[in-house]
Amino acid sequence: MTPGDAAFVADAWVSLCAALAAWVVLLKSGSLTQSTGLASRLRFCLRLVLIFMAVRIGHWGGWGWLFSAVTNAAAALLPLSALLLAEGMLRRHASSGLKKLCAWGSIGLVIWGLLQIPGLEPFRIGAMLAFQLVSLSWIAIFAMRRDRARLADEENQSIDRMTLAFALILPFLATDYLRDGPIDLPVRMGGLAVLAVCWIAIGANRSGLSTFDMVRNFLVLVATCAILAWVISNFAVFDPRAAVQAFAVLVATVMLLAVWQAALALSMEDPKLIALRHIADASGDGEDAALAFVKRAAGAPDSVLVDEGDLNEVNIAAMRNLFEKQPAIAEGPEMDEQISWLLSRYGASHALALSTNPLRLALLDGPAIVRADHTNTGLRAIQRVASDLATRAKHD
Repeated sequence: MTPGDAAFVADAWVSLCAALAAWVVLLKSGSLTQSTGLASRLRFCLRLVLIFMAVRIGHWGGWGWLFSAVTNAAAALLPLSALLLAEGMLRRHASSGLKKLCAWGSIGLVIWGLLQIPGLEPFRIGAMLAFQLVSLSWIAIFAMRRDRARLADEENQSIDRMTLAFALILPFLATDYLRDGPIDLPVRMGGLAVLAVCWIAIGANRSGLSTFDMVRNFLVLVATCAILAWVISNFAVFDPRAAVQAFAVLVATVMLLAVWQAALALSMEDPKLIALRHIADASGDGEDAALAFVKRAAGAPDSVLVDEGDLNEVNIAAMRNLFEKQPAIAEGPEMDEQISWLLSRYGASHALALSTNPLRLALLDGPAIVRADHTNTGLRAIQRVASDLATRAKHD
């Protein structure tokens, strides 16, 4: 194997690990946020990163125009997707200057990347690097200068961690453009930055894991891989360039395993304890606060609110009577025909009454709390608190 082949294998492996990590986080995206809008932005960003990390292996390998075109287009769209995600997390719009930079920069570089004019390729690569560094830095500043008082503590914690991830991206990102440039680096390390972002993202909402713990664990991981690379290079008599490549491959592999382990830990976290924590911290009033509470406590981020105006095709009086007797209803063989129609229409498995006069319902599909509590005791407790939040404004 020639040095060039070894470099391609190292680059390809790091990028493949990053693509797999993005896929793991994508599978768990529904558990990372209770906001449907934010979840859709997160999925878009993760799908774009997954495509970029996977397809650029073919671009580096010279497998044809399509791989290069998709790689160039995905790279140009990354800052725009990051901006959309940042606006969703901060729940506010960025400045018009930042929006114009990300929008027009993405459009221009997508078109330029599709043309693939050989004589202009060095200029396109330089423009892409400058665009990504400037736009991502501006997005990080936009996140850091937010009004922290407008957001909940958990939201601020998640944003702080994602801002840390952006800080990690920038120096690693530059290495992807220097392989054939003035500095011939042994390996492209942008994939390592993506792995770090995925690791931080999947633990962003875990309040029991502090930012200091995440940074410490990351440094321990990198130090361990550096020692292993040094040991292996001595056994195999690697030159310094090969040792750096071995280090990058080890870090990428271990970080992919860390992302997978974090995803498993997220799945195994007891939904009943999550529900109990949100019940203890329940606050706010009105139906919007009640629905947000249901999404968090029940582990059902896609829950929807339905009121009497949406139920013209059913007998409202009969429906109200049903929910007065049983405010938390799950689908089943002996379910009332009207309830069955309601759940089927909205693709839901459970219905909770937030109020009965007027009738307002939260419809849930496969809430996590049910998987851990088949008696529906936890869901009934959530319904009581949600009902109190929904009607509290009337009593205050």
